[in-house]
Amino acid sequence: MRLRLLLVLALLAWVPGLPAAAAPSQQWQLVAADDFSGSLAPHWSAYQGGPPCCRATIWEPSEVAVKDGRLIITAQPDRQGQWITGGVSAAGWPQAVRTYGKYVARIRVDKGEGVSAVALLWPKSEQWPPEIDYYELSGTNGDRDQETATVHKGPNDAKLQKVYQGDLSQWHTVSVEWLPKSITYFVDNKLLGRVTDPSFIPHQPMWPAFQMQIQQDPAGNAMVAATGPVHMDVDAFDIYAPVTPAPPPPPANPGNSLWIAVVLIAIVLLAGVLVIVRVRKRFR
Repeated sequence: MRLRLLLVLALLAWVPGLPAAAAPSQQWQLVAADDFSGSLAPHWSAYQGGPPCCRATIWEPSEVAVKDGRLIITAQPDRQGQWITGGVSAAGWPQAVRTYGKYVARIRVDKGEGVSAVALLWPKSEQWPPEIDYYELSGTNGDRDQETATVHKGPNDAKLQKVYQGDLSQWHTVSVEWLPKSITYFVDNKLLGRVTDPSFIPHQPMWPAFQMQIQQDPAGNAMVAATGPVHMDVDAFDIYAPVTPAPPPPPANPGNSLWIAVVLIAIVLLAGVLVIVRVRKRFR
């Protein structure tokens, strides 16, 4: 009896199970792109005014230009010595306003303390947050040796942040993959970090933007140590839509594998019985 049991267990361990299907990788389809070889419109519109958060920041359309295949946003003092800068929104670019997508930008920023720069996704509803800053350089770090990727949520502005160390005054390709269950950041096609906390992932249309802001003190006064113009350059921008991958094919003839296993087990059981019968006859 013990011999028969061992033979059955050995067979069960030997019979190969059906292979588990590998999870298909996320696929993307290019839906919009800008190489900035034309004019600012129709894809982009320049900011006018300033954000409620930052009284020292004054956005002027004059500080945004498209030249030599680049989007150029400038921060500099005006004739009165007041610092002004610029920003652009793709809110009027239908293909760019999406729920979920992949956004890729080739970008650099001049060194200059007191001026920040950011590539972001902003809610179409204009009800903030959420906000996804997939490339942000702080004005407190004029050396441009660090950038952050941050997602904002909730009325108290809770944040999850990833940090990249490098020379951001040089060109880098930065991207974000925003999906229903994750937000993933890349720098030069290398993974920077991933957010999987469901409470931080937006599920509403958002549009991309590039902008610069002026650092301020608690009273709202500009605090800029830079002495000349500071530029944010973007020379390529691509937008992708997620493609639902096809489900993996079912295993080939799973029923045949099951029947083969049953037949083999029956053969082993029969062989075990015959062995036991022969052993008993021998020792009678």
